[in-house]
Amino acid sequence: MGKSTLSISISVKLKKESQNTTFSILEILEKRWSPRQFSKKSISLSNINQLFEAARWASSSFNEQPWRFIVGKENDKTYREIFSTLMPANQTWLSDTPLLVLSLAKKTFTMNNQPNRHAWHDVGLAVNNMILQAVDLNIFAHQMAGFYVEKAIEIFKIPSDFEPVSITAFGYLETDSATQDKYLEQKNQRKRNLQEIFVFDKSPWIA
Repeated sequence: MGKSTLSISISVKLKKESQNTTFSILEILEKRWSPRQFSKKSISLSNINQLFEAARWASSSFNEQPWRFIVGKENDKTYREIFSTLMPANQTWLSDTPLLVLSLAKKTFTMNNQPNRHAWHDVGLAVNNMILQAVDLNIFAHQMAGFYVEKAIEIFKIPSDFEPVSITAFGYLETDSATQDKYLEQKNQRKRNLQEIFVFDKSPWIA
């Protein structure tokens, strides 16, 4: 008996023409950017659940799923505590953000307690899943490394086997026309060209 094959057709949305990308990419990837100002509009619990469901489906080494999240919503106690760990430069523009998420990485594998050197990488995959899901919902995100790690560990009593990775703000774009020029300037910040992201001098598949 010959092998049977299963053909699966997946429809993806490519942006055919763009002023920003060198080649066509998924539209959702081009739409994603990191604003520094959000509206005060709340994010529904249903949409928040969708973000974390997207994170749950991220790939990880040995399926360890080393990510954990501390979630603060619209000035609740956890929100204020996460906010308090941010460095002043980040606090200045975050006052209207409806959702703050502190991501953590489990440093060892559950199966053998050995170090998991891919933990941060895998947490990044989970957070990126959240961000792309957010963009699909017209919600935007801004990741921040500028926070006091030791303060976060102290406030949330984070066990020694876990390590804070980043804080991500989620929210809707402000529709006030006065902010649009600022948004445009932020969005058009330069990305490295394709030649710059390769380690070796010659990458024959790039023209």
